[in-house]
Amino acid sequence: MHGPSIGSLVIYTSTKTNPMTEVKRIDGEQGDQWYHLQTDINVSLQTKQYLRIIVKGVAGDGIQGK
Repeated sequence: MHGPSIGSLVIYTSTKTNPMTEVKRIDGEQGDQWYHLQTDINVSLQTKQYLRIIVKGVAGDGIQGK
């Protein structure tokens, strides 16, 4: 996530009882290095319930060309 008007990265969890719950959001410029992210998804699963982890990248409104 490096550059002008970079946008955001959003992590969601989704279960039958709690669809699309936002867990973590990172917005804007973060530099040009790789980082390790660890976060608690805080989901309690019942018998035979599914869990989806959704990672969504949202493009910013900037235009960068070379």
